[in-house]
Amino acid sequence: MDSILTQIFQNIEIILIDDGSTDQRGELCDLLAKKDKRIHVFHKQNGGLSDARNYGLRVSKGKYVAFIDSDDYIDCHMIERLYDLVLSYHAQIACCEVMDVYEDRQICIQKRKGELCFDGKEALKQALISDMVYISACNKMYVKSLFKYVQFPVGTIL
Repeated sequence: MDSILTQIFQNIEIILIDDGSTDQRGELCDLLAKKDKRIHVFHKQNGGLSDARNYGLRVSKGKYVAFIDSDDYIDCHMIERLYDLVLSYHAQIACCEVMDVYEDRQICIQKRKGELCFDGKEALKQALISDMVYISACNKMYVKSLFKYVQFPVGTIL
């Protein structure tokens, strides 16, 4: 949460989904919401990751969305940079690099030189046959209207 709360781009709505946690995470979410007006907490029965993302899409109010999982942290410029890319390229999706971080090392999963811009077909092609587009929901910003008729498949981790 610290990496989300300290984003350089501050004009964000933060949706926390308590997906039926059995520990004190739900209460922690509520405490965070009392400290920051940008945070909105929703408690629901456990439905899994995709169900939680779909729920967040339904309750979010913004024009753009990004998904950050509970075990992720993000660079302080991530939201600002992705937002700038969406606007600059009139894109429906902008993505950034991904790094796996361990106690003793960091592994860059996707490293790119400069900015790349693909249309829908080319982006899909690059996702399937190269490492140019990393298949994860968490390193991207989306125009929310993309999800008007599409949902994350419940029971699947993306």
